[in-house]
Amino acid sequence: MAVSPTLLTGGGYLSIIARVPPPLVERIVKWRREHGMVGAVAESCHITLLIAQDSADEGKLGQLEAALAGHGAVEVVLGEPESFQPASPVTYLPLARGSDCFRYLHRRSVELLGKSESPFPYEPHLTLAHGLEEAALARSLRDFAGLDSQLTSFIIDQLQAYRYTEETWHHLADISLH
Repeated sequence: MAVSPTLLTGGGYLSIIARVPPPLVERIVKWRREHGMVGAVAESCHITLLIAQDSADEGKLGQLEAALAGHGAVEVVLGEPESFQPASPVTYLPLARGSDCFRYLHRRSVELLGKSESPFPYEPHLTLAHGLEEAALARSLRDFAGLDSQLTSFIIDQLQAYRYTEETWHHLADISLH
């Protein structure tokens, strides 16, 4: 099972994510299960904007909602598969379009919610595989190359906020970008 370099046992976190369309989620989750990923890490399929320490200050989340209202929807086009190796055993789909908007949304989230707990610089992406053996990671790069544009092009018009406590994610709010 993959171990997160960001989420430490016993920690409380606040995460802002963007969900991706169900057909893409289904394709990725099916592939993950077939290649040995299990549990929440296999089921979770989204683009992360921020994971910060949870201050339990609901007012900050309200400030973020107000700050992002009116931003407008983000057109996302995913690029060809890449890898974070050797820094991290992760393969992913980068944002070929929409990455500048996600970087802006990330910066605003950091300003209002606190610094990112990730040990890596922010890179907007959709994780394909994490923590698998080298052969499976290489296979993910091949299996997700050349995805149909109906899977890789979509609009993000809202974000989701989650709180992580006691090893479980709890949905807090949907954040409209309109």
